[in-house]
Amino acid sequence: MSNIVEIRRKQEEVLERLQRESTEIIEKRGLLKFKEKMAVTRVGYDDIGSILEKLDYTYTLITDHSISDYDILKEYNILFINCDTGGNAVANKESLRKFVQKGGVLYVSDLSAPQISTAFPNFIQFSSGGVADQLITVNVVDQDLQKIIGPRIEIYFDLPDWVPIEGVFDDVHTYLTGSFKTYNGYKRNKPILVSFRYGSGEVIYTSFHNHKQTTENEEKLLKFLVLKPVSTISRIPILRLARSKGLIALEQKDTPTFLQDSPPG
Repeated sequence: MSNIVEIRRKQEEVLERLQRESTEIIEKRGLLKFKEKMAVTRVGYDDIGSILEKLDYTYTLITDHSISDYDILKEYNILFINCDTGGNAVANKESLRKFVQKGGVLYVSDLSAPQISTAFPNFIQFSSGGVADQLITVNVVDQDLQKIIGPRIEIYFDLPDWVPIEGVFDDVHTYLTGSFKTYNGYKRNKPILVSFRYGSGEVIYTSFHNHKQTTENEEKLLKFLVLKPVSTISRIPILRLARSKGLIALEQKDTPTFLQDSPPG
């Protein structure tokens, strides 16, 4: 009987190893076929480039003025626009729309929300006047993100006038929701992190960002935001990328809640 148990155990080990190696091969092929080419705007109220560097990704700094030129944008497949950067949203409208339509992924945070509302007006309804110095308990409604940071987190908005989401239209995917104070009243259960598909590409918007990050779990959420565009471009499932970058263990474990010091303008 013990011999049978030992044989089965060895079979399971071999099967697990083959599955792991198969996954690694698929991921490498995906990254080779859909190699990420990232452009990042100058540092604003956040610095997504610092998160990219922690994940060992390379990127190119792009000027605000360059965003209005599609011939420049087409050299990349991921564009990160930091909070309060990006230049003239009206001038960028057509190039950003074409960039995403043809398969690019656009990431925008907080005060750069006009880049989305101008180029993609029928997806997110933005509000204004997020109040500073408030700790928000946030519900994690995306199942993949739950596996990385748990079902609830706490986000601290320490600066005023951040850009909340009032509502989203059809086909917008919500990752986080929360209730918070604005100068226009208390908002209940509003999206805080969302994405939507447009043409062959994707747009991601977040009201928070990497200002004064201090804890491991805070960084996990921000790294997820970086890996999401990579997942879209490479077609590698986000959880596989998260495991490869150490955000979650091979065996899933419960993740505690955390305090995120976010900003805004």
